Amino acid sequence: MKRLLLSLIIFSCVNICFAQQTTNIISSPDKNIVVSCDVKSTTYSIAYKKETVLKDSKLGVVREDEDFSKDLQLVKSFNSCCYKR
Repeated sequence: MKRLLLSLIIFSCVNICFAQQTTNIISSPDKNIVVSCDVKSTTYSIAYKKETVLKDSKLGVVREDEDFSKDLQLVKSFNSCCYKR
């Protein structure tokens, strides 16, 4: 369950990370989990209850058959707090 939550957070970070600001911050509703994403260095970090649990990790996925960590491009982004369905 923790890995699933972490995966969802990372996926969300990838989706909004490349907005106009240099650093974007995503937090859980209770503010216990905070993900910071740096656009220029394409890295993210995660803190739980203000303690860093993952420091400056590169965005992307590397598999045996493919490397999805190079030449990342933003295709589309939106601010989820303002997104209306």
